[in-house]
Amino acid sequence: MKHIFETFKELVQADKYTEIDTLLEKVHTSWEYTEDQINKHEEILKEITLFSEFKEEQYKIEALYMIEKVI
Repeated sequence: MKHIFETFKELVQADKYTEIDTLLEKVHTSWEYTEDQINKHEEILKEITLFSEFKEEQYKIEALYMIEKVI
């Protein structure tokens, strides 16, 4: 999943909310990732979702911090 988080990082940094939503949907529905993989990174995915929904800087900062820890 490292590649997907590198993409998330770029999208979050650029405030590309529609693309973030599309990628989140892909992660959860494409069958490219196992349930275990998704569950392992659930907290990061939730933070990215919060940023996409509320567009607040605090969620952006936290999401980027969490992404950096996994890539």
